[in-house]
Amino acid sequence: MRTPTRGFLAASMVVAATTLAGCSAPLVPAWTNSPDPVVEPVFASNDEALAAAITSYEAYATMSNQITNEGGADSERITEYVSSGYRAEVIAAFAKLEESGRIGSGASTIDTVSLVRYHDVAVGSASVRAYMCVDVTDVLMRDEEGAVTTTASRPNRIPLQVSFVSGPRESTRLIVEKEDLWSGTDFC
Repeated sequence: MRTPTRGFLAASMVVAATTLAGCSAPLVPAWTNSPDPVVEPVFASNDEALAAAITSYEAYATMSNQITNEGGADSERITEYVSSGYRAEVIAAFAKLEESGRIGSGASTIDTVSLVRYHDVAVGSASVRAYMCVDVTDVLMRDEEGAVTTTASRPNRIPLQVSFVSGPRESTRLIVEKEDLWSGTDFC
C-alpha cells in the first residue's frame, strides 16, 4: 500500500477544516458601537435660526445702547450677550469710550437682515451667520459738556456680517460671537 504524501495530507486537512467549519456554531461578531442616534437640529429651519439671530442681536444692541448712553460704564453687563471669545474686544471698546468721557444718546436698530449660514456644530450647539444692516441715524455722541461730536460724514447705515453661537445654558438662545464690517457691496 502506498503512503500518503505530505501534499495529500495538507490538502485533506484544508478540505476537512472547511467542511467542519460549516458544521460548527456561527461565530459571534465582535461588539461594535450602535449607530449614532438621530440628532435633532437646534433649529427646525433656516427661518427659525434667522429669527433667533435677530432676537439675539436686538437684545445685544439694547444693552450696547444702554452702556454707550452711560458713557461705557459697567460694560460687564454685555457679558451675557456675547461669546467668551468676543467679550474682551467689546469690553475694551466700552473702556475706550469711558476713558474718552463721551456719552451716547439714542439707539441703533437693525434691518435688512438675511441669513448667510446656519449649521449645527455639535449636539445642541448651533452656529449662525447673518448679514445685518445697523442703522445708527438716531445715535449721537456727545463730549463732557454735552456738545455733539458725531461728524456729519458718518455713515448712518452700517453693513455687518454677524456670527452667532448657541449660548451656554440654552442651545436656541444665540449670543454674538463676532461682528465684521462688510467690505463687499453695501446691502444697506
